[in-house]
Amino acid sequence: ATVSITASVGPDGITRTCRLTNSGNDAATCSVSIKAVSASVHNITATFPATSVHSTSTDTKGLTVNTRATSTVVTFGANPIVVNETTTVNVTVTDIESAGTKSNPTGTVIVSSSVGSDVITGTCSLTNSGTDAATCSVSIKPVSASIHDVTATFAATSEHTTSTDTKGLTVNTPATS
Repeated sequence: ATVSITASVGPDGITRTCRLTNSGNDAATCSVSIKAVSASVHNITATFPATSVHSTSTDTKGLTVNTRATSTVVTFGANPIVVNETTTVNVTVTDIESAGTKSNPTGTVIVSSSVGSDVITGTCSLTNSGTDAATCSVSIKPVSASIHDVTATFAATSEHTTSTDTKGLTVNTPATS
């Protein structure tokens, strides 16, 4: 006999059949693999159809699927720089989850500075880099001398968790003659 297996969440809306094998003690078992594509509780239902010997039976269990952990890293094209000099802020977001299959994070990264008058130019839209990471860049032009803490925040998606990194950009006064 076979058991019908269904999953209730969006893209994993699957139906598979599972052929039962005798496992002893008046029982039979089977198994299927399900690859969940979004984080939430996925209701998995197994239905055994009625036979000439057995009545139908159904069981549903919730499978909790979590988002994948990420790590965000900030680097600079140049550090230190001088006031009114532009440098690049490079951001790498990596899928660091040990379970399952790694995937490239997607979306945008918010880049900010601890000094509100710094001019940040561009949108940090992630593009794939390898099989488990994505990168983006913006430009920053500080207008005062000090250590400027530049923070990149990757916003959570349906697949990946949020992560953030802050690095200090040293901004010096220009040399005078």
